Amino acid sequence: MSKTIDHSHYDCLLWLCLLIGIASPAYGDNSSMLGLSSRASAMGGALTATADDYTATYYNPALLAWTLKDNEWLQTGATFIYTTRDFEVVDTTGAKVKKNFETKGVALGLTMDLDRVAGLKNCSLGTSLYVPTDALLSIDIPTTANEYFFPIYDDLGKGMSAYTGIAYKIGERLSIGVGANFLLRLPDTDTHIIAFVDADELLNNPDLIKDLIEKGELPLGSSVVVQPGVNRELVLKVAPHAGVAMDILDWLRIGLSYRSKIGGLSDGWEYIYITPIDKDGHVVEDLASRLPVTQVPISYYAYFSPREYSFGIGIKRGRFLVDLDITYSMWSGYRGPHKERPPELFKDTWNPKIGLEFYLNHRITLRGGYVWRPSPVPTQRGQTNYLDSDTQILCGGIKYQIGRSSLQAHLQYHLWEDQDVEKGGNLPAIKYKGSLWNTGLSYITEF
Repeated sequence: MSKTIDHSHYDCLLWLCLLIGIASPAYGDNSSMLGLSSRASAMGGALTATADDYTATYYNPALLAWTLKDNEWLQTGATFIYTTRDFEVVDTTGAKVKKNFETKGVALGLTMDLDRVAGLKNCSLGTSLYVPTDALLSIDIPTTANEYFFPIYDDLGKGMSAYTGIAYKIGERLSIGVGANFLLRLPDTDTHIIAFVDADELLNNPDLIKDLIEKGELPLGSSVVVQPGVNRELVLKVAPHAGVAMDILDWLRIGLSYRSKIGGLSDGWEYIYITPIDKDGHVVEDLASRLPVTQVPISYYAYFSPREYSFGIGIKRGRFLVDLDITYSMWSGYRGPHKERPPELFKDTWNPKIGLEFYLNHRITLRGGYVWRPSPVPTQRGQTNYLDSDTQILCGGIKYQIGRSSLQAHLQYHLWEDQDVEKGGNLPAIKYKGSLWNTGLSYITEF
């Protein structure tokens, strides 16, 4: 007796291939996740009231007014960042995926006294640039309990974030700043989905593929064999940001910043390969060569960062500096890769951070930080797989001063809470976990 494939499973395959998530999709801006400098990373990004270098262009542009000392007119810096991430997911069908991702990046920046350079009183300018030198996003997760299907979703691309800001100092204790975030992304937007189908199904039901194509579930491409090409589209988006900072007392400063949401929409192609396998799991080559390769145009968000409001309190007493930050992230505005609303909207989150500095002596400064990042992603009970979890981030670092220059280092550890998700219907339960290490070096110098 021949078996039949439930078309609803196949529809689920295609839908979930488009919506498949990774851990962690909800970090947003790389500068928020990894930091723009070793100081920022070592203090967990708790710099809304105490940023003292080019990173103020992101954390609070108003602080650019306090970046340079009286006898300085220019500060420059460079940071090398390296991250490695482990991610593992298993489901109740026995499928298991374990991935290791590595990312390298370089952040460059400068701040400038516009009074010394252009005669603009009480004004400072800052700009910074974050360039991932290597970016790879890859996941292969079974999406249904049907053993025939195992999708793969790849997105290879490189992106660049640039920040610029200008600050104006009002008296001795107050400054305001405005700026913009520029997202530049040049992605390879090819997406490959491989569907493994029981060869007996195809032999007993030769019209199966044709059936799916006619129902619109498998639009037929123009060629039997498609070599994935490169469809690159330059994505440039701009979002405003602003900030204010005030010295309440000589040892107490507060800061408030705003960052608008930003997303990069990419256009490209999706290729679906139907590969028949026998009962032993081997590909039936002669049958595979006769099956079509589907080529489908797609449009998806390659990047999304939410609208955020941050408030910080900086306290400096003796050799200690403490920055207490909290960020409100409006993730409820998130839309999926294809601009669709998730079945259950993401949650807005409050993200507390604490950063510490201890001035050991005139050359050495020790740093530490802690971040609690609650996940905005609701529990995935249905067909979608946005895989994310609450995260604890432990941070540390050191600064060594050499004249007007300094060499700095940082280390971060991100630990995602293990997740065990029971799904309804015929969808398999999923367990997943992950962690991330972030390390790097900075060199800052003043003139």
